[in-house]
This record gives sequence, structure tokens and C-alpha cells, in this order.
Amino acid sequence: MIVMAILLAPLYKSLLNGLSYDFPTRPTIDTPLSDISTTHAFLRTALTSLKSLPLPYRHNFLLQLARMLQENCQSFAPAIKSTSENLRSIATLGAINVMIDITIVSARRMLKRAREKSYMGHVDLPRNGIIAHMIAAAAAKHLTPLTLKLRGKSPVIVDPKCDLELAAKWTMWGKVTNCGQICVSPDYALVSPAALPRYVEGLKKAYKEMHPAKQGAALGSDLYARIINLQHFNRIKGLKMSQLGLLDKTRGKILIGGRMDEKVLKVEPMVVLVKEGDVLLESETFGLILTIVDLEEAGFVRKACDWVSERSQQIVHSPISGLQQHVRSSGSNVTHNLGAIFPGASHVTAHMSSPEQNIPASATHYSGDYFSGASNFTIRGNVNINGAAKPKENAVATAPAGFTAGMTDLSPVSPFFTGRKDILSELETYFSVESPSMRADERKIFVLYGMGGAGKTQTALKFMNSFRKRFTQCYMITAHSEESINACYYDIALKNGLGDFSNWEAGLRWLAQHQEEWMILYDNADDPDLDLGKFLPQSSHGNIIVTSRNGTLKQISTKSKELKNMQPKDGTLLFLKHAIKDHQATPEEESMASDIAAKLHYFALALVHAGSYISQQNCLDSYLHRLEQHQRALMTRSLPQSMEKYSLSVYATWDLSWEKLDEQCKTFLRLCSFYHYEGISRKLFQRALNNLPWEKEVETLAAYPVLSFLTSQKLEWDELWMDNIVQIISSYSLISIDKGGTYSLHPLVHHWIRDSIESAKQTDFQLEAQSTVAIAMNDADMAFLRSLVPHCTDFDITGDYHTDWAIGYLWFKCGYYSRAYDLWEPLWHKLEVKYGERHRLTLDQMNWVIEVLGNLGKNKEAMKLAESMLKMTKESFGEEDLLTLRGMHTLSNQYSNMGRWNEALQIDKPLVEMSKKVLGEQHPATLTRLNNLAIGYAQVGRFLEALQIRSILVEVSKEILGEQYPDTLDNLGNLAISYSDIGRYNEALNILEPLVEMSKEIMGEQHPDTLGRIHNLAGDYFHLGRYNDARHLEEPLVNISKQILGEPHRVTMTRISNLAMSYSCLGRYNEALQLSEPLVKMSVEILGEHHPDTLNKMQALTNIYFEMDKFEEALQIGEPLAELSKTVLGEEHPHTLARLGNLASELSCIGNNEKALQIEESVLEMCRNLLGEQHPSTLIAMQILASIYSRVGRHQEALQILEPLVEMSKQTLGEQHPYTISRIEKLMEIRADIDTPTSDIAPSKKPSHKAFKGIFRLFKIHSRK
Repeated sequence: MIVMAILLAPLYKSLLNGLSYDFPTRPTIDTPLSDISTTHAFLRTALTSLKSLPLPYRHNFLLQLARMLQENCQSFAPAIKSTSENLRSIATLGAINVMIDITIVSARRMLKRAREKSYMGHVDLPRNGIIAHMIAAAAAKHLTPLTLKLRGKSPVIVDPKCDLELAAKWTMWGKVTNCGQICVSPDYALVSPAALPRYVEGLKKAYKEMHPAKQGAALGSDLYARIINLQHFNRIKGLKMSQLGLLDKTRGKILIGGRMDEKVLKVEPMVVLVKEGDVLLESETFGLILTIVDLEEAGFVRKACDWVSERSQQIVHSPISGLQQHVRSSGSNVTHNLGAIFPGASHVTAHMSSPEQNIPASATHYSGDYFSGASNFTIRGNVNINGAAKPKENAVATAPAGFTAGMTDLSPVSPFFTGRKDILSELETYFSVESPSMRADERKIFVLYGMGGAGKTQTALKFMNSFRKRFTQCYMITAHSEESINACYYDIALKNGLGDFSNWEAGLRWLAQHQEEWMILYDNADDPDLDLGKFLPQSSHGNIIVTSRNGTLKQISTKSKELKNMQPKDGTLLFLKHAIKDHQATPEEESMASDIAAKLHYFALALVHAGSYISQQNCLDSYLHRLEQHQRALMTRSLPQSMEKYSLSVYATWDLSWEKLDEQCKTFLRLCSFYHYEGISRKLFQRALNNLPWEKEVETLAAYPVLSFLTSQKLEWDELWMDNIVQIISSYSLISIDKGGTYSLHPLVHHWIRDSIESAKQTDFQLEAQSTVAIAMNDADMAFLRSLVPHCTDFDITGDYHTDWAIGYLWFKCGYYSRAYDLWEPLWHKLEVKYGERHRLTLDQMNWVIEVLGNLGKNKEAMKLAESMLKMTKESFGEEDLLTLRGMHTLSNQYSNMGRWNEALQIDKPLVEMSKKVLGEQHPATLTRLNNLAIGYAQVGRFLEALQIRSILVEVSKEILGEQYPDTLDNLGNLAISYSDIGRYNEALNILEPLVEMSKEIMGEQHPDTLGRIHNLAGDYFHLGRYNDARHLEEPLVNISKQILGEPHRVTMTRISNLAMSYSCLGRYNEALQLSEPLVKMSVEILGEHHPDTLNKMQALTNIYFEMDKFEEALQIGEPLAELSKTVLGEEHPHTLARLGNLASELSCIGNNEKALQIEESVLEMCRNLLGEQHPSTLIAMQILASIYSRVGRHQEALQILEPLVEMSKQTLGEQHPYTISRIEKLMEIRADIDTPTSDIAPSKKPSHKAFKGIFRLFKIHSRK
């Protein structure tokens, strides 16, 4: 150990012994060992005789020496430098403070020591530590010689930022010297996990350099020391079961060495990694075993110092610190302030290392606080001292509250840090790629804000640690309060050797005045009441990163970024780093990890805690289940063991912000926690408050108390009130303000808020949230209603009539019929019990239930209830009562759903007239009933009458309701259907294509009305021969229908049938058959054999068989189908005519041309009379008849039909339509047959059996209301 030497050392030593001293005129020399006994005897005699100098003189002299040391400490450095050129290390303020303290204490005790009359001679100090300390204390009073048998530990603290290779070399040298059998030999080393691998490699390298393998290594080297005796050798190695050695007892892992040679009593240097409580930490090793303990990375030096101080008495402390972390390229002041940590050490050795081995400019090291109790102090390293500081008493007295030495040191980034490449790239571009702050003549500020636990601090540290060479100095200021900021600036002042320690602003001024590329991280500036701007250096240089939960801080910067959830891949990787540490994750484990990370929404802190918990509990496969069952418990749980500095649990992190909110803000968040976490509309609260005065018995509404509290009993909408609440909450990043006047919560925050509500109050808040929606819905447009859907998906039945009815109406209007039924059906029965079955409220609710059942496809049940309801309304209220009219309307709809169109039409006609009389011609209900009448006409084949009504309805609807009102959209869609019904497909297309887009925007992409319009658009594509376009719409449409309505629903079955026909037209017959065959069976079972929809599906299957040349199978279905159609729809219905035409084609294909001609001639005549000459169905009938004429050799008759048919087809369908092309081909074929006849009667030819396959697409989904 190199003992600190300064010019005053001999004077200081003599005065402590009570002697005067003449100032030397020559350099100090060591006292020869042979003179020590003589010198001791002389000094003892002189002191005890009291004749050397007067006691008051000696007492006063010591006090004057203390004053001189205190007042002239700044003069020591040049004096020392001029005295010794080789002196490279010096203790400054700390060591001088120690000298001053001891000098004053010695002066006070001088009289008492001199008057002691009993003295001891030479003393051998025993091994017992307690007795040894007592004897040593008594001997020291009288300078009694003693022999000391040292015991204890000699720790080495390895700062992760030091030169690890050099630190390892020093440690190995100290360990191998005399085979480690020296009291001050390094006993154990404290190392951070990040530094451990490089430190161990450094130890291996040092060992190989000291004892190369080619020279026999340690065991074969004559220069390598032996263990002192066999007993000590066996103490280390052990004698099997008879005596366990240290290596037998330890549970540590040997990292280096382990070989022994008992013959020569040599032990190879060993490095053992142990845990707390290991025998190697409790016993004296006194040999070649170096024990290593790894401590967590965050705050390593402080934790290591505390770890040492809490344990048994230490002999030597060896902190190895990397001063390079404080070195600036400009060569300005460097400070390393260590703090008070070793109050009882015998010796302290501070090794200050730098990779450059040359620390420039002036460096002031306040080491006294660290080592205030050490009797010997040594600093090693290349440190030049320039200037000193005030005594310890002054510095400590003026330190700001919360000050800790080194508190602005830049923390290392977590070794688990993952991802955030986008933000790191932005930081790099802003601070490194763009012009530096000094060149740009501007102070650069980047605000990184977001929720607590998002990883803001770690992201900032990752950037600063990665690019620290780019900056002259890097500091980290804890910015959660003014006091912490002041303390940090004080630390910066100390680090830069400023003389005025009493003023924290000295550090702030230094930053403002030193035009350098310094970088400061203002961490956790979360307090909205803290005016951070006034604490920033006022300069046109420097670089600043601010991390905060307070998003409003972005106002102080030109660059900001909100830190949100991690990218899925990065989040999963971060989770795996914590969850699985002993092996590479398997694909199955990666899949489970991905699911867990997604469930945690890739939120950094939640991923870290979940991964650590899984690592400790080994429960990767069951964690998702635990999370679902015990989310609150898991999110509240803090980690017992973790390398992460951030120790708070996920929920505890947010609790800090929650406690800062007032009750109005908390209530608002609790209310929001019962809605979906995204898209919480500002309009929801605005409409609820604006609609409140129009509600009956306002004070009885469930939402009244909460709305009253939120508005301070004003119950009025106030923009500024809402702004204030949201601003306060958003300043803690607990809510986000999105575009379009909506707010959102992080999913985990959303869950946390609801979890924090007492279970007894959760029901109240849920009812208040639902009631607020119910009030806001009144007179709302479709877009607003649709925006409410995500917020209501978790709503339950409340038992509150006003709320449950309104939420049911929301589901009904938005097409969620089963949800509406679940609310309305029990509500109906509740009203029956309360008021009776014929009460208006009961019957009104019954009507809503019937409509829902009809939309759910439960037609028989709905029709039965509708007939019962109409009977009760007529008997109770009369024919013209509004409730009776509504009952007629409902029953007509149910007849239509059942395919009983004539019965529906018998109700619709008088209903329209009665509605005009009672309500007026332009009343919305009258217009709706007029629309249903048009649908009835179309269903029975009276297309022109339907078209006439629908044209009028569109104009009236636009004028009264507006172009984007849902009923107007319905009327437009029905008008398009009427155009299709009469073959005007292009006109229909011009309406439907923009209508579908408008419907998606207004109603939503999955609203039943939107899906119906897509269905009809696909039908028009089909009729125009655009089969692929039709298929592209129909395939997703079928899937959506299955999900929303279910496969057995009549609408879903219709869409499946249409998709099968598209497949058939594209030649994909097997796929068409796989859909169509089971569909017919399903339709018969659900709708019945006589339902019109069942007939359509049977015809579609017949067409597919026909396309596949399976004429017999087609005929087996086609003949009974034609008879059923006559019975159900009537002989003149367009669908019946189409089926008869297809039957004629099938008969012709099997050679029964006579019967085929008889049927088809009759069909064509009826089509011309009922539908018109140019109707698509008429054109198809003409083509079938021409084909049969050609087949039987009547070519001229076929030609007379085909020639005008081709021209009409071109005009109606277009020249490129498949039907037009096939008709042209048929015309050319017949002309060729006429020109080159082969016989009087032409042989049978296969007819064109594509004739009628499209006719059934004319039956579309009508928007009947």
C-alpha cells in the first residue's frame, strides 16, 4: 500500500504525539527500523516528564495548526508540486479535513493523556476482535507498542464505468502476491452484472500474463508463492469427510482456476461467484480465493458502498472508479464527489483509473466524506490537482435539501433495453445529424412524454449513453420538484470546481455561460405545477431532453414525441428477456409470449413485470389465465428481486398520478372506464347535458347525480369546463386527446381505473355510464349512434326502463338484433306484469319485440305475435289509432318475410290510405308505408308500379329528410332495385356504387343496410356479366353474414346461394355445388318447402346441374319446382315464368322438344304481355325458344326471333355482355345452318343452357321497414 505523503506529514505526526517540531529544510526521509525502539523510548520519556514544552503552549500550537490548515489549504498544491516532481496523487479536501479533525481532538485530549499515571508496555493483540479493539484503544492513549493480528475483510468495489481490464490486473496482482496470504490482500470484489464478464476476462488475462502457461503457469513457477503450511492448505482444500474445506462448503461457482498441488503446497488463483450468505463471505479466506458478488446495475456504486458498510469490520477498502465518465474533451474542471460511506476502515485505497491514463486540466475530488474514519488514505492514479475547496463543515452546511453527491451522474441503461428504434433515430437526427446547438446558435430541447412506465427514462438514457462522446458533459437531473432540481444544480457546481457552493444557481449559471455541447436529461418532470422553463439554462447552446408524463411540456420545445406502446416484435422480445433466461425460447414459448405481450398491449413496464414474475414462478403456459383471473393482484405486485431500477408496480406507478387529481377528474375517469377505451366522444357528454331538459322527471334518471356532480350542479354544457377536466387528466398522461373531439385511455389504465372502484360502487357507475348514453341518444343521427356501439358492447341489463329501452334501440338501429332482443324481451314481460298485456306501453314494447324477431329470421314466432297484437290494438283502441296502424305495418312486414306477399299487399294498400288520412301524406311513417307498398308490388311482379312509387319517394325523402338520412338511402336503394327489376342495370349501377360508399360512411361497413346494398350491387354486376366483380363482393359478404346473423338466417342463405351462382358462371361448378346442395336442405328445414326463398335456392341448384350437363338431376328438381312456383307465386309471376323457361330448356336437352316448345311459346307470350318486349326476362325467353326452334330444324322461325333479339340485347345489356355475345354466336350458327342444310330436319343440338341462370338474381334484398 502506498501511504499518502505530503509536506506536512512529519509535522502533523509529531504534533499528534505531543511534540513541537522545527520546520525542515530538507526532504523528509523514512525512519530506519533500527531506530524505532530508541525513538519511541525518547518520545515516551519526553511526553510523560512534562518537561518538553509547556502544556498550554503545545495545546495552543495544535489549535493554531488546525487554523493554518483550514485557511491555507489552497496553497498546498503548488508547494507540494515544487517539493516532489514524482508526487502524482494527493488527498485534498477530505484528507485535510481528517487532519483538522484529528488535530483539534488531539488538542482537547492532551491534558488528560499527559496526566495518566498508569501505562502499559508491549501488548500482543489477541484474535478476538472485541477485546482487541479495547486493548488497542487503551494502548493508543499512551503510544504503547503492540503486535496486531489483523482480521476482517478487504473488499474491492469495481465501478462498471472504470477500465475493467486495468481493474482486473490490479486485483489479480494483489491476490497472487504471497499467494494471497496478506491481511490487505483483496478478499472479495463487488461487480455489476454488466461488468462481470469483462472483469472476469481481465482476471484471466492478468493471470496468464503474470504466469504464462509455457513457463508452467502458477503451479509450475518458482516465482509463485506457497501456502504457508499444510494445515492452512487443508483448510482451503479439505480432507474429504473428515474435514470440509472452504471449497467444500461454498455454494459458489468457480469461474477461474481450482487446481492444487499438495506436494508443493501450491494453489492456483481461484475466482468464485457467490450469493449473499456464502461461507466465503463469512470466513477468513487468507489465500488464493477471490470471491465475487454481483450487485444490480442501477446505482451500483452507492449500493456497493452500503453493502460493505453494513457488514463486519473491513481492513482495506479499494473502490476502483472510472473518472473517464467525467472527463470532457475541452479539458475543463473534473469532479468526482464520492460521499460519506466508509466510517470505520483501517485503510482506504481509492484507485482512480482512466483508459487514457491522463486526466487533463484541474480535478477536485471530495473524498473526505467517503473516508472520514480512515486512519490511512491512499489515492492511486494520474490526477492533477488544481485548487481546493472550503472545509467540510462549510460545504455540508450549505448543501440544498435532498443533495447527494454524484446525483447528476448519468445512470447506465438497463441491460434489457429493447427496441424504440424510431424514437432513438429521431433523437439522433435532432441532436447528432442536424447542426450542433452551438453551430445552430440555439438551445436544443426534446420533450419525451407519455404514461408512467412507458420507458421514457430508459429510452433517453439509451440515447445518451450511446452518443455520450458526442457531448462534452452529460448530466441527469431529477426534475420531479424544485428542491430536487436545485440539489442537482448544486452537484453540477461541485463537479465543475465552482467556489461558491452556497448558491445552487452557480451550476445553472455555469451551464448557461460555458458554450459547450453539454447534454442534460431532466427526468420525471411530471408535476404540472412545476414551471420547468425557468429552471432551464438560458443560453443559445446546449442540449436538453425532458421526460415527463405531462404532455403540455411539449410547449417549451420545438421537438417532442409521445412514447406509447412498443412495437409487437420488440415488446415480445423484451418480455422474453425477462421471462426466459436459462435457454433459448422455443417456437411454442415464443407464441405464448406473443399472446401475453399482446394482452398487455406491449406496454413496457407491464411486460417487464410480467416477464419477471413468470421467470420467478415458471408459469409461462398459465400466465394468461392468471392474468384474466387476477389482473389487479398481478399489476399491483412489485418485484422482490429485479435488476431494474424502477421498483414500482404497474398500478402503483399510476397511483402516484391518481392522487394528484381532484374528485371531478376522478369521477370523469371512472365514468369513462365503463366505455370502450378508445373513441370516447366529447359529443356524448355534450348531447347528454343538452338533452337533459327535454327528459321527463330528470331527477329520477340514473345519470342525474353524476352529471350534476361533474358540472357542479349547473347541469349545463360548458366547453371550458370540459377543457379544464381533460387538460388536468392529460397532464398526467392518463387520457389522450384525439382528433375529431374524442378521448382515449390506455387499455391497461382503463382496466386499472375500473379495478380501483369499490365493488359496491361499480354497479352505480355502470348504470350512470349507460344512462348517460341513453340520454345522449335522443334524436341522434346514425353516425353518432354508430359511434356509441363500441362503448356499449359490455353493457348489462340494468333493470332501469329508460336506460334498457334506449340501449336496446341503439342495438336495433345499428343492426345488432340479438342484443336488442336480449334487452327488449324481458322489458316487455316486465311491463305486462306491471301494467297488463293491453296497456299502450306493453303493446308498444311488444311491437318492438316482433320487429326484432322478424329481423332475426324467427318469422313464424314474429307473425304469431303480430297477429295477436293487431287483434288487441283494434279491440282496445280502434281501427285508426296510431298503435293499430303500427300493428298493421308490423304484420305486413311479417307476411312479406314469410313470402306471403299477396297477404302483405292486402294490408299495405289500405294502410297507406289510412296513414295519409291520420298522419298526412308527407309524414315519415306514411312514406315508410308507401315504400313497403312498392316492395309489395315488386314482390308480386308489378315492377312498373313499384318503380313509379319509388321515384316519387326518393324526391320527397331528399326534400324532407335530406340526402344522407337513413330513410333516403333506403329509398335510393329500392329505386335501384326497381331499375334492375326491369332490366335497366346500368342505371341501377349508377345509383348503387356511390350509395354503397355513402352507406359505409354513414351507417358503418357492417350495418345490415350497408350489407344489403353491397348484396344488390353484386347482383347488378352479375346481371351485367361481371361475375368476378360480383364474387369479390359476395365472398366477404357471406363471411360477415355468418358472423353477424348466423348461417341459418334467410339473408345469409340468400347470399350463399348467389355466391354459388357466381361460382357456376365462372366454371367453378364443384364449389358451387358444395354450397348449393346443403343450402336447399337447410332452407326447407328452416323456411319450409313453400317459402319463396326455398324455391329460389332449388332453382339455383337446378341451374348448376344444368351447367354441368346433369340434365336428369336438373329435371328431377325443375318439374316439381315449376308446379310449386305456380301454387305459391302464381302462374304469371316473373319467377314462375323463369322456372317454366328453364324447364323447357331441360326438356329440350333430353329430346322432349314437343313439350319444351309448348311450354316456352306460352312463356314468351306471357313475358311480352306482363314485362314488356325489352325486359331481360323476355329476352331470355326469346333466346330459349329460338334455340328449341333451331334444334327441331325450324331455322327461319329461330332467325325471326334472334335477329331482333340481338339488337335489343345490345341496347339493353351492351355489346360485351355474355348474353349478347352468346346470342350473336347463336344467330351466326343458325345462319350457317340455313346456308348449308344437311337434312330436312337438323339433328339435335345442345341448347344454350346459360339462358335463365341469372333471372333469380332479380329477387334482391328490399329495404322493407
